[in-house]
Amino acid sequence: MTPEQDAAAARATAQSAAESALSAAASAYSAGFSSFSFKVSTSNAVISGNSAQVSGSVTITLVPRGSSTPVVDTYSGIVTLVREDCGWVATGYRQN
Repeated sequence: MTPEQDAAAARATAQSAAESALSAAASAYSAGFSSFSFKVSTSNAVISGNSAQVSGSVTITLVPRGSSTPVVDTYSGIVTLVREDCGWVATGYRQN
């Protein structure tokens, strides 16, 4: 695997982990909001041996019940990963 492919694999794993976590959180928000959507973007992967950090952002759009006006917030952060077998596993997240 080339370094570029390795970085792309780390970014894809980080994006998938973030999307899974946000999908799980969507049910918790359903009581207070009529709509919950998100978009995950990754921008950079820094690999050092068997660990990686992927930076990116999450934009969350919520529409409160009884309103048609969306509330939009964007959060930047870093997903940490470790190499496992031939791929990456997300191990944590911290907000910037």
